[in-house]
Amino acid sequence: MSNCFVISPIGKRDSDTREKADRFLEYVAKPAAEAYGYDVIRADQIAKPGEITPDIIRHLKEDPLCIADLTDRNANVYYEVGRRHEVGLPCILLIHESQKAEFNLVGERTIVYRDLTSTSAAWDAVRTLKQFIEQLTEPDPESPVSKEDLDPGRSGTGPEASWPEISETLESIDTNWLEVSESLESIDRRLGTIEKVLRKKPGRTKASRPTHRKPRILENPLRTMHDAVRQGDLNELSQLLPQFEEAMGPTHRATIQTAYVLAINGFDVGAHTLERALTDESSSPDVEGYQAAATGLVQYHVVKDTEKAGYRFLKPVILKAFDVRDDLDDSKRAYLYNQLSILQHGANDHAGALKTLEKVLELRPDDRSYRYNLSIVYEKLGRLQEACDAAVESISDADEPDADHLAHAYEVLSKGGRTEEAEDAWNTLEKIDPARAAWLKRERA
Repeated sequence: MSNCFVISPIGKRDSDTREKADRFLEYVAKPAAEAYGYDVIRADQIAKPGEITPDIIRHLKEDPLCIADLTDRNANVYYEVGRRHEVGLPCILLIHESQKAEFNLVGERTIVYRDLTSTSAAWDAVRTLKQFIEQLTEPDPESPVSKEDLDPGRSGTGPEASWPEISETLESIDTNWLEVSESLESIDRRLGTIEKVLRKKPGRTKASRPTHRKPRILENPLRTMHDAVRQGDLNELSQLLPQFEEAMGPTHRATIQTAYVLAINGFDVGAHTLERALTDESSSPDVEGYQAAATGLVQYHVVKDTEKAGYRFLKPVILKAFDVRDDLDDSKRAYLYNQLSILQHGANDHAGALKTLEKVLELRPDDRSYRYNLSIVYEKLGRLQEACDAAVESISDADEPDADHLAHAYEVLSKGGRTEEAEDAWNTLEKIDPARAAWLKRERA
Protein backbone atom coordinates (compact mmCIF):
# COMPACT_ATOMS: atom_id res chain seq x y z
CA MET A 1 0.00 0.00 0.00
CA SER A 2 1.36 3.46 -0.93
CA ASN A 3 1.63 6.27 1.59
CA CYS A 4 -0.24 9.56 1.47
CA PHE A 5 1.37 12.07 3.82
CA VAL A 6 -0.95 14.72 5.29
CA ILE A 7 0.57 18.14 5.95
CA SER A 8 -1.52 20.23 8.32
CA PRO A 9 -1.43 22.26 11.51
CA ILE A 10 -1.61 19.80 14.41
CA GLY A 11 -1.27 21.59 17.76
CA LYS A 12 -1.34 20.14 21.23
CA ARG A 13 -3.79 17.47 22.29
CA ASP A 14 -7.26 18.86 23.15
CA SER A 15 -6.47 22.22 21.52
CA ASP A 16 -8.73 23.87 18.93
CA THR A 17 -5.95 23.39 16.37
CA ARG A 18 -5.82 19.64 17.06
CA GLU A 19 -9.61 19.35 16.84
CA LYS A 20 -9.64 21.03 13.41
CA ALA A 21 -6.66 18.92 12.30
CA ASP A 22 -8.41 15.71 13.35
CA ARG A 23 -11.57 16.70 11.49
CA PHE A 24 -9.55 17.43 8.36
CA LEU A 25 -7.75 14.09 8.66
CA GLU A 26 -10.75 11.89 9.48
CA TYR A 27 -13.46 13.60 7.44
CA VAL A 28 -11.56 14.73 4.35
CA ALA A 29 -8.06 13.32 3.81
CA LYS A 30 -8.68 9.72 4.86
CA PRO A 31 -12.00 9.09 3.05
CA ALA A 32 -10.57 10.53 -0.19
CA ALA A 33 -7.10 8.96 -0.15
CA GLU A 34 -8.09 5.57 1.25
CA ALA A 35 -10.55 5.16 -1.63
CA TYR A 36 -7.45 4.92 -3.83
CA GLY A 37 -5.58 2.46 -1.65
CA TYR A 38 -3.35 4.96 0.16
CA ASP A 39 -2.20 4.50 3.75
CA VAL A 40 -2.77 7.96 5.25
CA ILE A 41 -0.07 9.25 7.64
CA ARG A 42 0.15 12.52 9.56
CA ALA A 43 3.26 13.95 11.23
CA ASP A 44 2.10 13.39 14.81
CA GLN A 45 2.18 9.65 14.17
CA ILE A 46 5.97 9.87 13.81
CA ALA A 47 6.96 12.99 15.79
CA LYS A 48 5.87 15.42 18.48
CA PRO A 49 3.81 18.40 17.26
CA GLY A 50 6.14 21.14 16.07
CA GLU A 51 9.05 18.82 15.29
CA ILE A 52 10.21 18.21 11.74
CA THR A 53 12.21 15.00 11.96
CA PRO A 54 14.24 13.13 9.32
CA ASP A 55 11.34 10.68 9.04
CA ILE A 56 8.98 13.53 8.11
CA ILE A 57 11.45 14.78 5.50
CA ARG A 58 11.65 11.25 4.09
CA HIS A 59 7.87 11.13 3.72
CA LEU A 60 7.91 14.55 2.05
CA LYS A 61 10.55 13.41 -0.43
CA GLU A 62 9.37 9.88 -1.14
CA ASP A 63 5.62 9.39 -0.60
CA PRO A 64 3.65 9.21 -3.87
CA LEU A 65 1.04 11.72 -2.64
CA CYS A 66 0.85 14.58 -0.15
CA ILE A 67 -2.29 16.46 0.94
CA ALA A 68 -1.71 19.84 2.59
CA ASP A 69 -4.11 22.04 4.57
CA LEU A 70 -2.91 25.65 4.29
CA THR A 71 -5.52 26.95 6.75
CA ASP A 72 -4.22 29.26 9.51
CA ARG A 73 -0.91 29.87 7.72
CA ASN A 74 1.08 27.51 9.90
CA ALA A 75 4.86 27.97 9.45
CA ASN A 76 5.62 24.24 9.57
CA VAL A 77 2.97 23.56 6.93
CA TYR A 78 4.46 26.07 4.50
CA TYR A 79 7.95 24.75 5.16
CA GLU A 80 6.85 21.16 4.50
CA VAL A 81 4.99 22.16 1.35
CA GLY A 82 8.15 23.90 0.17
CA ARG A 83 10.23 20.78 0.80
CA ARG A 84 7.64 18.73 -1.08
CA HIS A 85 7.78 21.09 -4.06
CA GLU A 86 11.56 20.59 -4.22
CA VAL A 87 11.06 17.01 -5.39
CA GLY A 88 8.22 17.78 -7.81
CA LEU A 89 5.89 15.02 -6.58
CA PRO A 90 2.11 15.57 -6.29
CA CYS A 91 0.96 17.79 -3.44
CA ILE A 92 -2.74 18.67 -3.33
CA LEU A 93 -3.47 21.93 -1.50
CA LEU A 94 -6.63 22.81 0.45
CA ILE A 95 -7.65 25.86 2.45
CA HIS A 96 -10.71 27.05 4.37
CA GLU A 97 -12.95 29.39 2.41
CA SER A 98 -12.35 32.26 4.88
CA GLN A 99 -8.64 32.43 4.05
CA LYS A 100 -6.21 32.83 1.17
CA ALA A 101 -2.87 31.16 0.56
CA GLU A 102 0.35 33.08 1.09
CA PHE A 103 1.72 34.90 -1.93
CA ASN A 104 4.11 32.20 -3.12
CA LEU A 105 1.29 29.64 -3.39
CA VAL A 106 -1.46 31.89 -4.79
CA GLY A 107 -0.99 30.52 -8.32
CA GLU A 108 -1.30 26.89 -7.25
CA ARG A 109 -4.52 24.92 -7.73
CA THR A 110 -6.10 24.93 -4.28
CA ILE A 111 -9.30 23.28 -3.08
CA VAL A 112 -11.43 25.67 -1.03
CA TYR A 113 -13.51 23.92 1.61
CA ARG A 114 -16.28 25.05 3.94
CA ASP A 115 -16.70 24.52 7.70
CA LEU A 116 -16.00 20.84 8.38
CA THR A 117 -18.46 20.76 11.28
CA SER A 118 -21.10 20.36 8.55
CA THR A 119 -21.26 16.83 7.17
CA SER A 120 -22.40 18.05 3.75
CA ALA A 121 -19.51 20.53 3.57
CA ALA A 122 -17.02 17.87 4.61
CA TRP A 123 -18.28 15.44 2.00
CA ASP A 124 -18.15 18.16 -0.66
CA ALA A 125 -14.46 18.55 0.23
CA VAL A 126 -13.98 14.78 0.00
CA ARG A 127 -15.58 14.66 -3.43
CA THR A 128 -13.46 17.52 -4.78
CA LEU A 129 -10.29 16.00 -3.32
CA LYS A 130 -11.15 12.69 -4.98
CA GLN A 131 -11.40 14.48 -8.32
CA PHE A 132 -7.85 15.77 -7.86
CA ILE A 133 -6.56 12.34 -6.81
CA GLU A 134 -8.42 10.79 -9.76
CA GLN A 135 -6.08 12.69 -12.09
CA LEU A 136 -3.07 11.10 -10.40
CA THR A 137 -4.02 7.48 -9.80
CA GLU A 138 -6.53 4.69 -10.24
CA PRO A 139 -8.90 3.72 -7.41
CA ASP A 140 -8.31 0.66 -5.26
CA PRO A 141 -10.63 -2.07 -6.60
CA GLU A 142 -11.06 -3.32 -3.01
CA SER A 143 -12.27 0.07 -1.79
CA PRO A 144 -15.92 0.27 -0.68
CA VAL A 145 -16.19 3.71 -2.28
CA SER A 146 -17.72 3.54 -5.72
CA LYS A 147 -15.87 5.26 -8.55
CA GLU A 148 -19.24 6.66 -9.63
CA ASP A 149 -19.13 8.82 -6.52
CA LEU A 150 -16.28 10.75 -8.11
CA ASP A 151 -18.36 11.98 -11.02
CA PRO A 152 -19.24 15.66 -10.55
CA GLY A 153 -21.76 15.32 -13.36
CA ARG A 154 -24.15 13.43 -11.08
CA SER A 155 -27.16 14.85 -9.27
CA GLY A 156 -28.01 17.25 -12.03
CA THR A 157 -24.73 19.17 -12.09
CA GLY A 158 -23.96 18.30 -15.68
CA PRO A 159 -21.29 17.16 -18.12
CA GLU A 160 -17.60 17.53 -17.38
CA ALA A 161 -14.66 17.79 -19.77
CA SER A 162 -11.84 15.84 -18.13
CA TRP A 163 -8.12 16.08 -18.89
CA PRO A 164 -8.20 12.79 -20.86
CA GLU A 165 -11.18 14.01 -22.92
CA ILE A 166 -9.49 17.27 -23.82
CA SER A 167 -6.25 15.48 -24.61
CA GLU A 168 -8.12 12.99 -26.81
CA THR A 169 -9.90 15.81 -28.63
CA LEU A 170 -6.68 17.68 -29.30
CA GLU A 171 -4.91 14.48 -30.31
CA SER A 172 -7.62 13.57 -32.81
CA ILE A 173 -7.43 17.03 -34.36
CA ASP A 174 -3.65 17.00 -34.36
CA THR A 175 -3.55 13.60 -36.06
CA ASN A 176 -5.16 15.19 -39.11
CA TRP A 177 -3.10 18.37 -38.93
CA LEU A 178 -1.29 17.81 -42.20
CA GLU A 179 -4.56 17.00 -43.95
CA VAL A 180 -5.92 20.44 -43.13
CA SER A 181 -2.95 22.52 -44.19
CA GLU A 182 -5.20 25.16 -45.68
CA SER A 183 -6.80 25.58 -42.25
CA LEU A 184 -3.37 25.86 -40.69
CA GLU A 185 -2.44 28.62 -43.11
CA SER A 186 -5.62 30.43 -42.16
CA ILE A 187 -4.83 29.97 -38.47
CA ASP A 188 -1.31 31.32 -38.96
CA ARG A 189 -2.69 34.38 -40.72
CA ARG A 190 -5.15 34.97 -37.91
CA LEU A 191 -2.46 34.46 -35.27
CA GLY A 192 -0.32 36.98 -37.08
CA THR A 193 -3.17 39.44 -36.74
CA ILE A 194 -3.41 38.59 -33.04
CA GLU A 195 0.27 39.39 -32.59
CA LYS A 196 -0.21 42.81 -34.16
CA VAL A 197 -3.24 43.52 -31.99
CA LEU A 198 -1.48 42.37 -28.83
CA ARG A 199 1.47 44.64 -29.53
CA LYS A 200 -0.90 47.60 -29.77
CA LYS A 201 -2.86 46.84 -26.60
CA PRO A 202 -1.72 48.76 -23.53
CA GLY A 203 -0.28 46.52 -20.82
CA ARG A 204 0.32 43.65 -23.27
CA THR A 205 3.84 44.44 -24.40
CA LYS A 206 5.99 41.92 -26.13
CA ALA A 207 8.25 41.69 -23.10
CA SER A 208 5.35 40.87 -20.79
CA ARG A 209 4.58 37.56 -22.54
CA PRO A 210 6.85 34.50 -22.37
CA THR A 211 8.93 34.60 -25.53
CA HIS A 212 9.07 30.81 -25.90
CA ARG A 213 5.34 30.53 -26.58
CA LYS A 214 5.19 32.56 -29.77
CA PRO A 215 7.01 30.18 -32.14
CA ARG A 216 5.35 27.10 -30.63
CA ILE A 217 1.82 28.41 -30.91
CA LEU A 218 2.40 29.72 -34.40
CA GLU A 219 3.97 26.46 -35.49
CA ASN A 220 1.13 24.27 -34.21
CA PRO A 221 -1.35 25.65 -31.69
CA LEU A 222 -2.98 22.28 -31.15
CA ARG A 223 0.29 20.63 -30.22
CA THR A 224 1.09 23.40 -27.76
CA MET A 225 -2.29 23.08 -26.09
CA HIS A 226 -1.93 19.31 -26.01
CA ASP A 227 1.43 19.62 -24.23
CA ALA A 228 -0.08 21.87 -21.57
CA VAL A 229 -3.02 19.51 -21.05
CA ARG A 230 -0.74 16.49 -20.79
CA GLN A 231 1.29 18.26 -18.11
CA GLY A 232 -1.85 19.37 -16.25
CA ASP A 233 -0.53 22.94 -16.27
CA LEU A 234 -3.51 25.25 -15.73
CA ASN A 235 -1.41 28.40 -15.67
CA GLU A 236 0.14 27.54 -19.04
CA LEU A 237 -3.27 26.62 -20.38
CA SER A 238 -4.73 29.95 -19.28
CA GLN A 239 -1.99 31.77 -21.20
CA LEU A 240 -2.61 29.74 -24.35
CA LEU A 241 -6.41 29.72 -24.38
CA PRO A 242 -6.94 33.23 -25.86
CA GLN A 243 -4.67 32.45 -28.79
CA PHE A 244 -6.23 29.05 -29.29
CA GLU A 245 -9.71 30.56 -29.17
CA GLU A 246 -8.73 33.15 -31.75
CA ALA A 247 -7.40 30.42 -34.00
CA MET A 248 -10.20 27.86 -33.60
CA GLY A 249 -13.15 29.99 -32.46
CA PRO A 250 -14.96 30.06 -29.10
CA THR A 251 -17.45 27.35 -30.07
CA HIS A 252 -14.90 24.73 -31.09
CA ARG A 253 -15.18 21.56 -29.03
CA ALA A 254 -11.60 21.70 -27.73
CA THR A 255 -11.93 25.41 -26.93
CA ILE A 256 -15.02 24.79 -24.80
CA GLN A 257 -13.52 21.76 -23.08
CA THR A 258 -10.35 23.66 -22.20
CA ALA A 259 -12.25 26.76 -21.09
CA TYR A 260 -14.51 24.55 -18.96
CA VAL A 261 -11.61 23.11 -16.98
CA LEU A 262 -10.14 26.56 -16.43
CA ALA A 263 -13.51 28.07 -15.45
CA ILE A 264 -14.39 25.44 -12.84
CA ASN A 265 -10.99 26.11 -11.28
CA GLY A 266 -11.78 29.82 -11.01
CA PHE A 267 -9.79 31.16 -14.00
CA ASP A 268 -11.43 34.28 -15.42
CA VAL A 269 -10.06 33.59 -18.90
CA GLY A 270 -11.99 30.30 -19.06
CA ALA A 271 -15.24 31.96 -17.98
CA HIS A 272 -14.88 34.74 -20.57
CA THR A 273 -14.36 32.17 -23.32
CA LEU A 274 -17.46 30.25 -22.24
CA GLU A 275 -19.47 33.48 -22.25
CA ARG A 276 -18.43 34.08 -25.86
CA ALA A 277 -19.25 30.48 -26.78
CA LEU A 278 -22.77 30.95 -25.47
CA THR A 279 -23.35 34.30 -27.18
CA ASP A 280 -21.41 33.99 -30.45
CA GLU A 281 -23.73 35.03 -33.29
CA SER A 282 -21.54 33.80 -36.12
CA SER A 283 -21.51 30.16 -35.00
CA SER A 284 -23.04 28.01 -32.32
CA PRO A 285 -21.69 25.04 -30.35
CA ASP A 286 -23.43 21.72 -30.66
CA VAL A 287 -25.91 20.92 -27.93
CA GLU A 288 -23.38 19.04 -25.77
CA GLY A 289 -20.93 21.92 -26.11
CA TYR A 290 -23.66 24.40 -25.21
CA GLN A 291 -24.54 22.45 -22.07
CA ALA A 292 -20.88 22.14 -21.10
CA ALA A 293 -20.33 25.88 -21.59
CA ALA A 294 -23.34 26.72 -19.42
CA THR A 295 -22.28 24.25 -16.74
CA GLY A 296 -18.70 25.50 -16.68
CA LEU A 297 -19.90 29.07 -16.28
CA VAL A 298 -22.24 28.08 -13.45
CA GLN A 299 -19.45 26.28 -11.61
CA TYR A 300 -17.13 29.27 -12.14
CA HIS A 301 -19.61 31.55 -10.39
CA VAL A 302 -20.08 29.00 -7.61
CA VAL A 303 -16.30 28.87 -7.05
CA LYS A 304 -16.01 32.66 -7.16
CA ASP A 305 -19.11 33.14 -4.96
CA THR A 306 -20.67 35.38 -7.61
CA GLU A 307 -23.84 33.39 -8.28
CA LYS A 308 -26.04 36.48 -8.46
CA ALA A 309 -23.95 37.97 -11.28
CA GLY A 310 -23.87 34.59 -13.01
CA TYR A 311 -27.64 34.34 -12.90
CA ARG A 312 -28.05 37.84 -14.36
CA PHE A 313 -25.84 36.86 -17.29
CA LEU A 314 -27.08 33.34 -17.92
CA LYS A 315 -30.83 33.70 -17.55
CA PRO A 316 -31.43 35.80 -20.72
CA VAL A 317 -28.84 33.77 -22.63
CA ILE A 318 -30.54 30.47 -21.83
CA LEU A 319 -34.06 31.78 -22.41
CA LYS A 320 -32.97 33.08 -25.82
CA ALA A 321 -31.52 29.66 -26.62
CA PHE A 322 -34.90 28.11 -25.84
CA ASP A 323 -36.41 30.36 -28.54
CA VAL A 324 -33.80 29.96 -31.28
CA ARG A 325 -32.35 26.45 -30.90
CA ASP A 326 -34.29 23.47 -32.20
CA ASP A 327 -32.01 20.84 -30.61
CA LEU A 328 -33.08 21.44 -27.01
CA ASP A 329 -35.57 18.74 -26.08
CA ASP A 330 -37.38 18.61 -22.72
CA SER A 331 -34.46 16.83 -21.05
CA LYS A 332 -31.93 19.44 -22.14
CA ARG A 333 -34.23 22.33 -21.28
CA ALA A 334 -34.75 20.86 -17.82
CA TYR A 335 -31.01 20.52 -17.46
CA LEU A 336 -30.40 24.19 -18.33
CA TYR A 337 -33.18 25.38 -16.05
CA ASN A 338 -31.53 23.36 -13.30
CA GLN A 339 -28.27 25.22 -13.89
CA LEU A 340 -30.13 28.47 -13.28
CA SER A 341 -31.58 27.05 -10.07
CA ILE A 342 -28.05 26.22 -8.85
CA LEU A 343 -27.11 29.88 -9.22
CA GLN A 344 -30.27 31.05 -7.47
CA HIS A 345 -29.65 28.61 -4.64
CA GLY A 346 -26.04 29.82 -4.30
CA ALA A 347 -27.25 33.42 -4.21
CA ASN A 348 -29.63 32.47 -1.35
CA ASP A 349 -32.65 33.11 -3.56
CA HIS A 350 -34.26 29.86 -2.47
CA ALA A 351 -37.78 31.00 -3.37
CA GLY A 352 -36.59 31.74 -6.92
CA ALA A 353 -34.74 28.41 -7.06
CA LEU A 354 -37.97 26.65 -6.08
CA LYS A 355 -39.90 28.29 -8.92
CA THR A 356 -37.19 27.32 -11.40
CA LEU A 357 -37.09 23.74 -10.13
CA GLU A 358 -40.85 23.53 -10.56
CA LYS A 359 -40.28 24.26 -14.27
CA VAL A 360 -37.55 21.62 -14.30
CA LEU A 361 -39.90 19.01 -12.89
CA GLU A 362 -42.68 19.91 -15.31
CA LEU A 363 -40.25 18.84 -18.04
CA ARG A 364 -38.67 15.89 -16.20
CA PRO A 365 -41.06 14.80 -13.44
CA ASP A 366 -39.42 11.42 -12.88
CA ASP A 367 -35.80 12.55 -12.61
CA ARG A 368 -34.55 11.66 -9.12
CA SER A 369 -31.65 14.12 -9.26
CA TYR A 370 -34.04 17.03 -9.60
CA ARG A 371 -36.13 15.68 -6.72
CA TYR A 372 -32.94 15.67 -4.66
CA ASN A 373 -32.28 19.31 -5.56
CA LEU A 374 -35.89 20.13 -4.74
CA SER A 375 -35.50 18.57 -1.30
CA ILE A 376 -32.45 20.71 -0.57
CA VAL A 377 -34.32 23.89 -1.52
CA TYR A 378 -37.39 22.93 0.52
CA GLU A 379 -35.12 22.36 3.52
CA LYS A 380 -33.54 25.79 3.06
CA LEU A 381 -37.02 27.32 2.99
CA GLY A 382 -37.93 25.58 6.24
CA ARG A 383 -40.52 23.37 4.57
CA LEU A 384 -39.20 20.25 6.25
CA GLN A 385 -41.93 17.72 5.50
CA GLU A 386 -41.96 18.69 1.82
CA ALA A 387 -38.17 18.29 1.90
CA CYS A 388 -38.67 14.82 3.36
CA ASP A 389 -41.21 13.87 0.69
CA ALA A 390 -38.89 15.02 -2.10
CA ALA A 391 -35.97 13.18 -0.50
CA VAL A 392 -37.96 9.94 -0.40
CA GLU A 393 -38.78 10.37 -4.10
CA SER A 394 -35.08 10.98 -4.85
CA ILE A 395 -34.18 7.51 -3.49
CA SER A 396 -37.18 5.64 -4.85
CA ASP A 397 -35.24 3.65 -7.47
CA ALA A 398 -33.72 0.78 -5.48
CA ASP A 399 -31.98 -0.62 -8.58
CA GLU A 400 -29.65 2.39 -8.88
CA PRO A 401 -29.09 3.83 -5.40
CA ASP A 402 -27.23 7.12 -5.21
CA ALA A 403 -24.96 7.78 -2.21
CA ASP A 404 -25.53 11.55 -2.19
CA HIS A 405 -29.28 11.16 -2.34
CA LEU A 406 -29.28 8.52 0.39
CA ALA A 407 -27.04 10.56 2.72
CA HIS A 408 -29.22 13.63 2.30
CA ALA A 409 -32.40 11.61 2.77
CA TYR A 410 -31.06 10.08 5.98
CA GLU A 411 -30.24 13.51 7.39
CA VAL A 412 -33.42 15.32 6.40
CA LEU A 413 -35.70 12.43 7.36
CA SER A 414 -33.99 12.26 10.75
CA LYS A 415 -34.60 15.97 11.24
CA GLY A 416 -38.20 15.52 10.20
CA GLY A 417 -38.80 12.79 12.76
CA ARG A 418 -39.40 10.12 10.12
CA THR A 419 -37.13 7.64 11.84
CA GLU A 420 -38.11 4.44 10.05
CA GLU A 421 -37.65 5.97 6.60
CA ALA A 422 -34.35 7.49 7.73
CA GLU A 423 -33.08 4.08 8.84
CA ASP A 424 -34.15 2.52 5.54
CA ALA A 425 -32.11 5.16 3.70
CA TRP A 426 -29.13 4.55 5.97
CA ASN A 427 -29.30 0.78 5.51
CA THR A 428 -29.17 1.18 1.72
CA LEU A 429 -26.30 3.65 1.98
CA GLU A 430 -24.42 1.25 4.25
CA LYS A 431 -24.53 -1.39 1.51
CA ILE A 432 -23.00 0.81 -1.19
CA ASP A 433 -20.76 3.13 0.87
CA PRO A 434 -20.18 1.74 4.37
CA ALA A 435 -17.52 4.34 5.23
CA ARG A 436 -19.86 7.24 4.58
CA ALA A 437 -22.76 5.52 6.32
CA ALA A 438 -20.66 4.94 9.44
CA TRP A 439 -19.54 8.54 9.37
CA LEU A 440 -23.12 9.87 9.18
CA LYS A 441 -24.25 7.58 12.00
CA ARG A 442 -21.36 8.76 14.17
CA GLU A 443 -22.20 12.42 13.46
CA ARG A 444 -25.79 11.97 14.61
CA ALA A 445 -24.85 9.97 17.71
